Amino acid sequence: MKVRVTVDLKLLADMLVATGRRYVTVRQVSSMLGVSTKSAGRIMALLEDMGYAVRYSERTYLLLDRRDLAVKNEGTPQSRPMKRYLASPR
Repeated sequence: MKVRVTVDLKLLADMLVATGRRYVTVRQVSSMLGVSTKSAGRIMALLEDMGYAVRYSERTYLLLDRRDLAVKNEGTPQSRPMKRYLASPR
């Protein structure tokens, strides 16, 4: 039996920032949402694409507080943050 759930990613990003954590792991997100680590990894990748997080290591993300970015940029368009994690060459 398959179950589909829709997640408001902006709300999730705001909730993660509200926890006071600067860094969050895929396993922590998995535990918070009650989903597999694979699903949590996909969710975090989407948050990264939206500019709410930056991949810090293989399974850890740095959460970006969008309010802080808006103040720093003083209304200028927000650019997508650079990725800090580079996959090792195979």
